[in-house]
Amino acid sequence: MRTISLRSAQDDWNGKAILLVEGLQKIYGEGANSIFGKFEFGRTRIFYRAEQHEALEKSRLSSRFHATIKLQKVSRGNLGRSRFKVLSGARKALRTAIKLRKLIPVENAISIGDGEGVKLRCVEFFQAKFLLEKLVREER
Repeated sequence: MRTISLRSAQDDWNGKAILLVEGLQKIYGEGANSIFGKFEFGRTRIFYRAEQHEALEKSRLSSRFHATIKLQKVSRGNLGRSRFKVLSGARKALRTAIKLRKLIPVENAISIGDGEGVKLRCVEFFQAKFLLEKLVREER
Protein backbone atom coordinates (compact mmCIF):
# COMPACT_ATOMS: atom_id res chain seq x y z
CA MET A 1 0.00 0.00 0.00
CA ARG A 2 1.27 3.44 -0.86
CA THR A 3 1.26 6.35 1.58
CA ILE A 4 0.13 9.69 0.19
CA SER A 5 1.43 12.83 1.90
CA LEU A 6 -0.82 15.90 1.69
CA ARG A 7 1.45 18.32 3.54
CA SER A 8 3.06 20.64 1.01
CA ALA A 9 1.01 23.38 -0.68
CA GLN A 10 3.09 23.05 -3.85
CA ASP A 11 2.26 19.39 -4.35
CA ASP A 12 0.12 18.09 -7.20
CA TRP A 13 -3.24 17.78 -5.43
CA ASN A 14 -5.07 16.44 -8.43
CA GLY A 15 -2.56 13.62 -8.84
CA LYS A 16 -2.75 12.81 -5.14
CA ALA A 17 -6.54 12.76 -5.23
CA ILE A 18 -6.45 10.37 -8.17
CA LEU A 19 -3.95 8.14 -6.31
CA LEU A 20 -6.26 8.20 -3.28
CA VAL A 21 -9.27 7.11 -5.32
CA GLU A 22 -7.21 4.40 -7.04
CA GLY A 23 -6.15 3.11 -3.61
CA LEU A 24 -9.79 3.02 -2.52
CA GLN A 25 -10.66 1.13 -5.69
CA LYS A 26 -8.03 -1.49 -4.86
CA ILE A 27 -9.45 -1.85 -1.35
CA TYR A 28 -13.09 -2.14 -2.39
CA GLY A 29 -12.54 -4.22 -5.54
CA GLU A 30 -14.31 -4.26 -8.88
CA GLY A 31 -17.64 -2.99 -7.56
CA ALA A 32 -15.91 0.24 -6.61
CA ASN A 33 -15.59 1.40 -10.24
CA SER A 34 -19.24 2.42 -10.26
CA ILE A 35 -18.67 4.40 -7.05
CA PHE A 36 -15.24 5.90 -7.61
CA GLY A 37 -15.41 6.38 -11.37
CA LYS A 38 -17.62 9.47 -11.21
CA PHE A 39 -15.42 11.83 -9.20
CA GLU A 40 -14.20 15.16 -10.51
CA PHE A 41 -11.16 16.79 -8.98
CA GLY A 42 -10.85 20.54 -8.66
CA ARG A 43 -7.89 22.47 -7.34
CA THR A 44 -9.08 22.45 -3.73
CA ARG A 45 -12.10 20.12 -3.73
CA ILE A 46 -13.31 16.74 -4.89
CA PHE A 47 -16.76 16.76 -6.46
CA TYR A 48 -19.13 13.79 -6.49
CA ARG A 49 -22.86 13.18 -6.69
CA ALA A 50 -25.26 12.14 -3.91
CA GLU A 51 -25.34 8.52 -5.04
CA GLN A 52 -21.57 8.24 -4.57
CA HIS A 53 -21.95 9.86 -1.17
CA GLU A 54 -24.50 7.23 -0.13
CA ALA A 55 -22.23 4.44 -1.35
CA LEU A 56 -19.23 5.94 0.45
CA GLU A 57 -21.29 6.34 3.61
CA LYS A 58 -22.42 2.70 3.44
CA SER A 59 -18.85 1.49 3.01
CA ARG A 60 -17.72 3.72 5.90
CA LEU A 61 -20.46 2.36 8.17
CA SER A 62 -19.65 -1.20 7.14
CA SER A 63 -15.95 -0.80 7.87
CA ARG A 64 -16.78 0.92 11.18
CA PHE A 65 -19.10 -1.97 12.09
CA HIS A 66 -16.40 -4.56 11.34
CA ALA A 67 -13.82 -2.56 13.27
CA THR A 68 -16.17 -2.41 16.26
CA ILE A 69 -16.69 -6.17 16.18
CA LYS A 70 -12.92 -6.73 15.97
CA LEU A 71 -12.30 -4.41 18.94
CA GLN A 72 -14.96 -6.19 21.00
CA LYS A 73 -13.51 -9.57 20.10
CA VAL A 74 -9.99 -8.57 21.09
CA SER A 75 -11.03 -6.86 24.33
CA ARG A 76 -13.31 -9.71 25.42
CA GLY A 77 -10.54 -12.21 24.71
CA ASN A 78 -8.12 -10.13 26.76
CA LEU A 79 -10.59 -9.93 29.65
CA GLY A 80 -11.16 -13.67 29.47
CA ARG A 81 -7.44 -14.43 29.50
CA SER A 82 -6.80 -12.12 32.45
CA ARG A 83 -9.77 -13.60 34.34
CA PHE A 84 -8.50 -17.11 33.63
CA LYS A 85 -5.07 -16.15 34.94
CA VAL A 86 -6.58 -14.84 38.21
CA LEU A 87 -8.83 -17.89 38.61
CA SER A 88 -6.06 -20.39 37.94
CA GLY A 89 -3.84 -18.58 40.46
CA ALA A 90 -6.63 -18.73 43.03
CA ARG A 91 -7.16 -22.47 42.39
CA LYS A 92 -3.44 -23.10 42.79
CA ALA A 93 -3.43 -21.19 46.08
CA LEU A 94 -6.42 -23.23 47.27
CA ARG A 95 -4.71 -26.53 46.37
CA THR A 96 -1.53 -25.66 48.25
CA ALA A 97 -3.51 -24.43 51.27
CA ILE A 98 -5.51 -27.67 51.37
CA LYS A 99 -2.28 -29.68 51.28
CA LEU A 100 -0.80 -27.64 54.16
CA ARG A 101 -3.94 -28.09 56.32
CA LYS A 102 -3.25 -24.96 58.35
CA LEU A 103 -5.79 -22.30 59.27
CA ILE A 104 -4.09 -19.09 58.06
CA PRO A 105 -3.11 -20.31 54.55
CA VAL A 106 -6.61 -21.72 54.06
CA GLU A 107 -8.20 -18.41 55.11
CA ASN A 108 -5.91 -16.48 52.77
CA ALA A 109 -6.62 -18.81 49.86
CA ILE A 110 -10.37 -18.55 50.43
CA SER A 111 -10.14 -14.76 50.50
CA ILE A 112 -8.29 -14.88 47.14
CA GLY A 113 -10.91 -17.24 45.69
CA ASP A 114 -13.79 -15.16 47.00
CA GLY A 115 -12.21 -11.78 46.22
CA GLU A 116 -13.47 -8.82 44.27
CA GLY A 117 -14.41 -9.88 40.73
CA VAL A 118 -13.23 -13.48 41.17
CA LYS A 119 -16.10 -15.47 42.73
CA LEU A 120 -14.39 -18.81 42.27
CA ARG A 121 -16.75 -21.77 42.49
CA CYS A 122 -14.88 -25.04 42.06
CA VAL A 123 -14.22 -28.26 43.94
CA GLU A 124 -11.10 -26.83 45.57
CA PHE A 125 -13.00 -23.80 46.83
CA PHE A 126 -15.65 -25.90 48.55
CA GLN A 127 -13.04 -28.30 49.92
CA ALA A 128 -11.16 -25.32 51.37
CA LYS A 129 -14.37 -23.95 52.94
CA PHE A 130 -15.07 -27.33 54.49
CA LEU A 131 -11.47 -27.62 55.70
CA LEU A 132 -11.65 -24.11 57.17
CA GLU A 133 -14.73 -25.01 59.20
CA LYS A 134 -13.01 -28.20 60.38
CA LEU A 135 -9.81 -26.35 61.36
CA VAL A 136 -11.77 -23.67 63.23
CA ARG A 137 -13.63 -26.38 65.18
CA GLU A 138 -10.33 -28.15 66.02
CA GLU A 139 -8.74 -24.98 67.35
CA ARG A 140 -11.58 -24.35 69.80
